[in-house]
Amino acid sequence: MAMMNWHIVSTKAEFIAGSPVDTDLYFIADTHEIYRGSESYTQPIVLYTDALPVENIAVNALYINSTTLKGDVYNGTKWTTVLKPLASSVESGGDSPVTGSAVATYVAAEIAKISGSGNVVTNITWDDANQILDVFKGEGKESITFDGLGVSLQYTSTTGMLQLLDTSGNTIGDPVNLGVEKFVTSGEYDASRKVIILYFNAEKTDFIEIPIGELVQTYTVGNTKTVNMNLSSNQITANVRISVTGGNALVANKDGLYVQVPDISSKMDKVSGATAGNLVKLDSNGQVVDAGVSADAIHEPVMFSGTTTPEEAVGGATPKKGDMCVITKTISGNYAEKTAYEYNGTQWVALDGNYNAENVYFAKDLITTSAVGNITLTNGQATIPAAGKNLKQVFDAIFVKEKNPTVTQPSVSVSCPQAKTYEVGESVTPSYTATLNAGSYQYGPATGITATAWSVQNTNSNQLTTNTGSFDAIQVTDDTDYYITATANYNAGAIPVTNVGNEYAAGQIQAGSKTGTSAHIRGYRAGFYGTLTTKDGNIDSALVRALATKTTAAPAKGNVWNMPIPAGAIRLVFAYQASLGDVASVQDVNGMNAEVKTAFTKNTVSVEGAAGYAGVNYNVYVYDLAEAVTTPNTYKITL
Repeated sequence: MAMMNWHIVSTKAEFIAGSPVDTDLYFIADTHEIYRGSESYTQPIVLYTDALPVENIAVNALYINSTTLKGDVYNGTKWTTVLKPLASSVESGGDSPVTGSAVATYVAAEIAKISGSGNVVTNITWDDANQILDVFKGEGKESITFDGLGVSLQYTSTTGMLQLLDTSGNTIGDPVNLGVEKFVTSGEYDASRKVIILYFNAEKTDFIEIPIGELVQTYTVGNTKTVNMNLSSNQITANVRISVTGGNALVANKDGLYVQVPDISSKMDKVSGATAGNLVKLDSNGQVVDAGVSADAIHEPVMFSGTTTPEEAVGGATPKKGDMCVITKTISGNYAEKTAYEYNGTQWVALDGNYNAENVYFAKDLITTSAVGNITLTNGQATIPAAGKNLKQVFDAIFVKEKNPTVTQPSVSVSCPQAKTYEVGESVTPSYTATLNAGSYQYGPATGITATAWSVQNTNSNQLTTNTGSFDAIQVTDDTDYYITATANYNAGAIPVTNVGNEYAAGQIQAGSKTGTSAHIRGYRAGFYGTLTTKDGNIDSALVRALATKTTAAPAKGNVWNMPIPAGAIRLVFAYQASLGDVASVQDVNGMNAEVKTAFTKNTVSVEGAAGYAGVNYNVYVYDLAEAVTTPNTYKITL
């Protein structure tokens, strides 16, 4: 069962300003009201319209019709009318209250009945004590008694009855039973019996008791194998139980439970896919793996020696795989040859079969008195550097001329598909792809150079850190010179080798960075030419930009435009930026290339760029023909 709280609130205003909880009780001290949440439980009068309610009816509450002021009370089983509805007229012997307009009509009628010597009402007085209206007309007086007129209400607090009285103090209609409400004046809690006591008078003789034992949830605590619980002063605490068994690493520190992380630096991980009885080994990454060799197959090799054969040297012993034998045979005097053998499990095998030019080393340099290969003589002799080198290396030094490699350093290239010229005013969204060329060694190996970080920046100082991407759109202006710069960082490359395969450390590409730039985005002011079929338009920017042909690059002095002139044309126009100066020539192609530039009128007009970009001065040449062209022609314009 949920717990219900109750509150005593000093004022109704304080209650309204708060946020009542739907399930709590509120006792309002200044208005003697009781609320559950925001719902009133002490509403004595209910207004309604039309018909009386048929459900959710408050018992002993006064229901008043807001139109007729008729009052009814429901006792739990039936309705009783306690306030009669207002009558629209004053009737003799009537027991219903009347409206003010009905009284006025009644008084006017009674006054009209008064007879006397005069016809004029000279005075009207009201006897409030006796509820009589005296009307003076001429010499006479008529007294009007208001019998049955309700003039006051009488309430009996001990019974809760409300009675309507007339002018004589007589009751009118049945009394209204409003019931006797009780209001809490004080309260207390009896902890020994777990009850709330609410008192309805100062003497504490009228009260009710509310048992709350069922509303209070009682909690107890219990212990488990791992936690000790304790309840004291309404506070629950828990202590973790830590086993005292030896080897337990769990401890309780001030900031919580703690287990010390064991040192596993010398721990050998389990080997997956191992064969029982096999030995283990380390791979190139330092991981323990199955060696693929049974421990039973391993034994400490035995060294035998003799002078004839390994079989003679072993005698009656049984050799095992891996045993060694050295046979020493005297050649002459103190010179002897020694041959080593290894037992492979079935027979003895001579080790001299492994000799080659790369495992025979010289202990000291060689002296030669003959020029040979790369060796030249000085004063009749030369030293061949051989100490610590094998036979192959010495022969290479003699016969092979070693060359250092050519090293090509890394480089960065940046592509920008949008890099070109645009008409001033156009917008473009630049994208890019930056590539790091790893460089190369003439004799190998591959450099192994890769980018470790990118720094990409445009001329607007915007930066990115990826080798591909795009920047925000830009509007091309007269001064635009936009490009993208990309820088790649990289670590040191592999060590190159010479033409004979020796490492050449001095040629190693060191860690560093390289930078590359893209092609440029620039702006130009376009040139325009074309014909019109009318010649009444204004020579302005709109007319120029509407011409049929617009150049895709900035016009330059000496450029040639071949302007077609179709049949029907009557106005010829061409325009270019004024900074280029006057046009050099305009020739009539069909007219034997006659010079006709003087037929054109030059106008200086501010012509806008693309998308309404700010205009600059243009030379606009206009030729208005007397009649429309009937035969197509071409004008050759040289700027």
